[in-house]
Amino acid sequence: MHKCPELVSLSAVHWDFPLVGRTRMLSEQWSQMGQTQHFVQFPSYGNFIRGLRPKSLPSFAVQPWPSLPPVLWPYIPSRPFESSFRWAAKQLYRQLSRQVKIEESVALVVSPAWTPWLKALPFAHVIYDCIDDVSVMTLRPELQLLFEAWERDLIHQADAVVTSADTLSARILELRPDIPTTTIRNGCPADDFAKAAASAARPTDLPHHDHRPIVGFVGALYDWIDWELIDRVTEKRPEVDFVFVGPIQGQIRQTLLERENTFFLGAREYREVPGYLAHFDLCWLPFQKNQVSQSANPIKIYEYLSVGKPVVSTPVADMESYERQVDFGQGAENIAELIRIGLIKALAPAAEREKTERNRKAFAQRQDWRTRAADYVDFVSTRFGIRGT
Repeated sequence: MHKCPELVSLSAVHWDFPLVGRTRMLSEQWSQMGQTQHFVQFPSYGNFIRGLRPKSLPSFAVQPWPSLPPVLWPYIPSRPFESSFRWAAKQLYRQLSRQVKIEESVALVVSPAWTPWLKALPFAHVIYDCIDDVSVMTLRPELQLLFEAWERDLIHQADAVVTSADTLSARILELRPDIPTTTIRNGCPADDFAKAAASAARPTDLPHHDHRPIVGFVGALYDWIDWELIDRVTEKRPEVDFVFVGPIQGQIRQTLLERENTFFLGAREYREVPGYLAHFDLCWLPFQKNQVSQSANPIKIYEYLSVGKPVVSTPVADMESYERQVDFGQGAENIAELIRIGLIKALAPAAEREKTERNRKAFAQRQDWRTRAADYVDFVSTRFGIRGT
């Protein structure tokens, strides 16, 4: 028997990040499983200041001292630049040493921004938990080349790689063919979402247009969203209300703000998401076609399916892994038609759609975070486990 060592997740966000993601979900599941682990919040000044405020954080969450602000990084000479990371990493070492034997633990590095810290953090093993294209992790556009270099260094330093998509694994194996690699996709709290959705009251800010179906999106409206596609599809389907729930980066097109069938509701608490999904008739994912989308294993697709909703999406990574539970398409004409067909099925009598909804929920339950967390522990135990009885 091999026991899984202590796990230290070097996260890309803070614990209370509104878009609750993979690292937190896995940490919560490991805690429930009795797996010793720690969640190190991303070392930004914003997170550090946020950590000073009274709030409820789990005992295994750690807030490190930040290094210099990223806005200054392009202007700092290399020696003091590297020194700033070493200093911050030494402080983190002292923090972690009070709770964990670092030399016997395994680091799960989510962002390449941690790469310059690793020299001062003598973990027994390092796993690169690659969950997105590196551009998603890049803090500012002018830092893209730096983050790409850090990712290459991380891949060569790591003892193993876990990715959320086979396309990510293939890219990493091109850089280092000998590194042990496995794919553990994202998931969702399927049972919790389904139960919450079943009992949720209709959110008061949803449109109340009689006989008008709702097509909804929940997630970050960031750079990877295809605004041109949204503009054209919402224009082609004026009989449908399109609702967007999530934080918005940049400016929304004026045409969308003026269109009577588009509604941008802003960010909501994660616990409120099932209530919105329950009252959508169909869910969609309008990503741009680029490296980010081709590397993405979106959590929101699993969340949509967990409440039995039909899903229309632009192409993402590993489309075959969704077992035909998602309708994929490209271009405004195609997407608008898939939405039309999907809504006809979604609004059919309950008896006609019961089996399809049940299949969607069953698929999502097989992608539950409990399963993902157990798979991760099995991978680490097999590779780096401690001999025990």
